[in-house]
Amino acid sequence: MSKSDEISKIGEMFDYRFERFISANGPNEMSRVYVENVTEDAVWMPPGIPPVRGREATRSWVENFFSNFELIVEAHQYEEPVIGDGVAYRRFTATGRYVLKETGEEIEFDQKYMDYLKKVDGKWYLSGHTWSSNNTQPSIWDPHHPLFDKTVPSPL
Repeated sequence: MSKSDEISKIGEMFDYRFERFISANGPNEMSRVYVENVTEDAVWMPPGIPPVRGREATRSWVENFFSNFELIVEAHQYEEPVIGDGVAYRRFTATGRYVLKETGEEIEFDQKYMDYLKKVDGKWYLSGHTWSSNNTQPSIWDPHHPLFDKTVPSPL
């Protein structure tokens, strides 16, 4: 497969995953959709806590997060993935709001992300994900933010 074919396949996976995730009905469906294209040995590295290791731990973490927050993505921009022999990475940015379900409070975000991918049996899967805020103001990912406990359920 050519590099442009691989880039297209990665783009299709991300677009399909994003659309299904945004339109999912509730935290259980969101977490299921979220991990459909995640490797068993995936590592998620949310700000402020130890890494979340494995597909099941990632599913549980995502479900816990979206039990507390609604996600409103206003814009996202993917960069072209960098592809190696069976591995790739892709950077992207997103802006939007987290809405605390308990109170309706809206918290704006402007974040950058790095995804790591593995090709398994001819298909691309996410194997790592990390992100941080572009804002200078404390975000909900900051351990000193009053919503941090709701934001980042510990994987431990």
